[in-house]
Amino acid sequence: ALIMPLTCYEAARSGRTAWTAWRSIPSDAGPTHGEDATMSEVPDKYELGPMGMSVEEAAQTPGVVAAHDRDGDGKVDMIEYDRDGDGVADKFVSDEDGDHVADHIALDRDFDGRIDFAGVDRDQDGDIDTAATDTDGDGTLDTVMRSAE
Repeated sequence: ALIMPLTCYEAARSGRTAWTAWRSIPSDAGPTHGEDATMSEVPDKYELGPMGMSVEEAAQTPGVVAAHDRDGDGKVDMIEYDRDGDGVADKFVSDEDGDHVADHIALDRDFDGRIDFAGVDRDQDGDIDTAATDTDGDGTLDTVMRSAE
């Protein structure tokens, strides 16, 4: 099963911004296709991006709504982005293993206020290895894909 932060999975619906709880997502397989990002400042909606700078440095990055140092080490380990310019976070990237490299991502790809993509880079190569998506638009992450290794 894919383990993802619960608040990431339901952040838009609950109004919370920090990931604090965990949820297990069943391991199914199936394809999905995404759309292009609408804000040119955020290069690729699926890109994990930089991590490990100070909160103040992260706040200077275009498209950043909020940055968090959740473990108190002085380095950012979660960043929230606004990709469509409405001031609401719709991309969440985090470092869950404390190495200052982003390894989790969650997106509201269609800007409807619900997370419909969650991905994990398990081997720290910069590519998403496991992804869960809402393929039918009902608000649940119902399709899980894994890369061939």
